[in-house]
Amino acid sequence: MKKLLSVLVICSLMTVLFGVGATTASASTGDKYILVNYDSGKGLTTNCDNIQQNDLVLNNNQTWHIVEKGTTCDNRKYYTIENYASGKVMGVENSSTARYANVQQECYTGCDNQLWFIDYCETKDFAAYYHIENKNSGKLLSVAAPYGAEGSNVQQYENCNYRDQLWAILSLEDH
Repeated sequence: MKKLLSVLVICSLMTVLFGVGATTASASTGDKYILVNYDSGKGLTTNCDNIQQNDLVLNNNQTWHIVEKGTTCDNRKYYTIENYASGKVMGVENSSTARYANVQQECYTGCDNQLWFIDYCETKDFAAYYHIENKNSGKLLSVAAPYGAEGSNVQQYENCNYRDQLWAILSLEDH
C-alpha cells in the first residue's frame, strides 16, 4: 500500500506541475505509459540496452508506448512495448525460452521474443495489475532478486503468481 501511495502521489504531482494525468489503463495503441511493479513500487526503466527497475522519476527512460501488433487464433492480442527515449522495443535476449533470461531493448524485427500478451490479473490498492507474458516463451516479465532493490534486473520467469510478476500500467495523458 505504501508503494502504491508513492506512485499516486507522484502522479498527482504530475497533474499539478505539468498538466499531465496518470490513470490506470489497459493497453491502448500508441499511448504513453509507465509500468510499475507491484512488489517494489519501482518503474520499468531502460539502462543502456538493459531493462531494470528504478525509483520513479518519470523520465523518458521510464516511458513506454504499447502498440498492438496482432491477434492470435484464440483472440489474444499481442503488443510491442517500445521505450519512448530510445525507440527500441522490449525483447527477451537471444529469443531465449529459459527461466531467468534477460529482458533488454532491441531494434524491432517482428520476432516473437519482442511481442507480449498483457493480461489483466487483479485490482489491488486501487490499481489494476497485469501479467506481461512473452509470446515466444510463455514466461512472464519478472524482477530478479533482490526484488525491491534499486536497479534490480528484469527477466522472464514462469508464472508462479509471484508479486514481482504483477505490473500496473499507468497511462500518461494530457488534460
